Amino acid sequence: MRSALFITNDENLMNRIKIMVHDEAAQFFYANTIDDAVLVMDEQEIAVVFMPYGLDVLSGDEMLEIILDHNPKAQIILLFDEEDLLDVIRAHNTYHICKLIASNNVKLELLPEKLDAAFERYNKDDEIKEFEKDYRVKEDKYKSALADISSLLNDRMNSYEKIRSFFLALSGMYLSEQFEADETESIKNYLDILMQEYISLFLIRETETDTYLEEIMEHAHESEEHRYLMINCDLKDLSDQDRLQCLYVIRAISRFFTVFYEKYRGKIETEGTDAGTVLNIVYEGIVSPAYAGMIEKILPFNEAMIKHFSKRAVAGKKDRILQYKLIYNRN
Repeated sequence: MRSALFITNDENLMNRIKIMVHDEAAQFFYANTIDDAVLVMDEQEIAVVFMPYGLDVLSGDEMLEIILDHNPKAQIILLFDEEDLLDVIRAHNTYHICKLIASNNVKLELLPEKLDAAFERYNKDDEIKEFEKDYRVKEDKYKSALADISSLLNDRMNSYEKIRSFFLALSGMYLSEQFEADETESIKNYLDILMQEYISLFLIRETETDTYLEEIMEHAHESEEHRYLMINCDLKDLSDQDRLQCLYVIRAISRFFTVFYEKYRGKIETEGTDAGTVLNIVYEGIVSPAYAGMIEKILPFNEAMIKHFSKRAVAGKKDRILQYKLIYNRN
């Protein structure tokens, strides 16, 4: 905004002003009386007002009140007589006058420079207010985001505690009824792994399918240890919830073999059928001697898990071969 209003009843001074100001990028308006000035300000946004300290019957303070009532942001360049100096200083402190010019030392050749400084100050105020407005908007969004995050964290912490309580209760029942005292530590560790994987998948939910399957392969496929795993799964037709459940089953069964089996060969793949997406898991392996007496006790837990995390599931075992078949709905 570059608009200025010049107020004076001194015809000679007004003519000199008109000669000195010729900025094509600015708008200039002229008034000989306060009434004419008010008419201009009623129709225009005026950034800078050049005015005397008092005009006709109006005092300087009365003029300032009228001008600033129309536009409180207007930058005032005030022309004053030496005898009014004390009143002008007070007015400067009260109304935050932009520039003061003594009438006995008017150098109009400097007026364009003073106008530029006043325009910049006026627009800077607008920029600051716009910045403050943007800041308030961002602050509100930030506060809203913090509230959402806090709510989400509280929900996740509540969910975490529910999951943790569930797994602890499950392990407590399962261990007390099924396992000998010397077996319980290994099973607790296994169940803790399953719980952490569950939390990672279903609470954090920042899992890319391919990346997650690659991590499983990196952990479970160790050819130098005679541990082999091949995964070829296409889960793009599954809902997000079914995809997470499918990934969890793949991780859990793979963990089962890495924890309890000395050697194994595993193959995990998907197949599209009329019934839905079928997840086939086949493992053949040799159980680690330390866990030989535990496997038959753990298998019912695995079967219950795959049935819980699928639309339909079947499990089979023959000699050293374990097979799981899970069916998921396709979108």
